[in-house]
Amino acid sequence: DPIGDPQDDLQTYNSWGVANSLSWSKGRHFMKFGADIRGNQLNTRPLGNLAGTFNFTAAQTGIPGVNFVGHSFASFLLGGVPLGLGGRTNYYGGYAQDDFKVTPKLTLQLGLRYEYQPPAIETHDRTSNFDLTVTDPLTGMKGAVVFAGKGSGRTGSRTFVASDKTNFSPRLGGAYALTDRTSLRAGYGIFYGA
Repeated sequence: DPIGDPQDDLQTYNSWGVANSLSWSKGRHFMKFGADIRGNQLNTRPLGNLAGTFNFTAAQTGIPGVNFVGHSFASFLLGGVPLGLGGRTNYYGGYAQDDFKVTPKLTLQLGLRYEYQPPAIETHDRTSNFDLTVTDPLTGMKGAVVFAGKGSGRTGSRTFVASDKTNFSPRLGGAYALTDRTSLRAGYGIFYGA
């Protein structure tokens, strides 16, 4: 008999952001300061009749490019129960920059940006992960499924990875006027992906 969910669900994506900047000019300095805060949400809810068909293949538990590894029944055991999920990600950034006119022909841009992107969470901590360092209470062997959140049988954390709080990004640049119509520019920066 067929089992599973035919992917008849509702998905909604929400994004929001707040950004503000301030500029200040004094003498040979043109200072810029700013902040950027963003959030993304993904909400899914099953719709209608949840009867349907799932196909489980060895590829779900196999190693890509290696034949005869993995098992369709193991993929079935990993399975999934259709339920509503709420994923959340946030981003926080701030910067300061000074455009310093050293001479009438030479300008330097000196700046620093800080970014903090905490790991994604699920609104009700309905996520799990396989951890090779945890002892399985049933077998006494290393390797067990762990569950996010607080409470009995959970990790005590909403995520499975540590937050990186060291994303400082220097920005260095310069412009030199060779002639009235030609300038030489250079720049350097460190950038972090989400």
